[in-house]
Amino acid sequence: MSIGCEAKSDLQRIAFLICRGGWPVVSELSEDVALNPAKDYYDAVVNVDIRQVDGVDRSVERAKTTYAFICKISRYTKHPSGKLLKT
Repeated sequence: MSIGCEAKSDLQRIAFLICRGGWPVVSELSEDVALNPAKDYYDAVVNVDIRQVDGVDRSVERAKTTYAFICKISRYTKHPSGKLLKT
C-alpha cells in the first residue's frame, strides 16, 4: 500500500509554521506578531529558567551561544543514503 501527499507550502512557510507553534490563539494572530510568543519563550528560557532550574547561576550568554549552536547544527539533515544535506 502506498500513501502519498503533496505539500502546498514552500519550505519558508513550513519553517514559519514550525517556529510559530500550534497554540490555538497563536494560529489566529497575523504573521507579523505570531512569532512573538516563541521569542518570548526563548527569552524566558535563557534569562530566567536557565537559572531557576536548580539554583545554579548560569551564564545567559553561554545559554544563547548554546542555542545558536544547536540551531546551526540542526540545519544539517541526514539523507537516507547517509550523506549530510544542508537545509
